[in-house]
Amino acid sequence: MGIRTEEWETTVDLYGTDLEILDARAVFRITVDESPAEPYSWGQDRGTEVSYDAHLLHILWNGEITYSREFVVKEFGESQVKKCEALAKERYEDEQTFG
Repeated sequence: MGIRTEEWETTVDLYGTDLEILDARAVFRITVDESPAEPYSWGQDRGTEVSYDAHLLHILWNGEITYSREFVVKEFGESQVKKCEALAKERYEDEQTFG
């Protein structure tokens, strides 16, 4: 239990201001926080609570060009990056839950 981090890669779509779409591989830092769940009021154990967080590190485009998070924020906007991070978090959690 505790907090651990790892790098994880998935595909994302970024939509630019002039409607260009960048379909690329993205690398995220995933933070996993595992802790004991609060017990039931009668004292029975409820197992473990797990929470996930994703932070974009960089984008790999065409397998050869790497764009930093800062560049992606500048070109596509903070809201697009946040959407990608939310999607990555969801995909990672599903992968861990369902295999």
